[in-house]
Amino acid sequence: MEQQATVRQRRTMPAEVGRMLAEARMRAGLRGNEAARLLGLSAGYLVDLHDLGNGPHLSVATTIGFVPTA
Repeated sequence: MEQQATVRQRRTMPAEVGRMLAEARMRAGLRGNEAARLLGLSAGYLVDLHDLGNGPHLSVATTIGFVPTA
């Protein structure tokens, strides 16, 4: 009997997402709290994404429109 490989989906996105969000926010001329409100996130969470390089949870990445490629 042949076993099928288990494919696991990442629950967090790469840390580059925080950098990309920060750059997009600055290009749009938005303050952090404005961007957080528009994205439906807390300002503290957005700061963590920007400053700590944390990758967002998959549900957050989906909400903000980040489409993982792998």
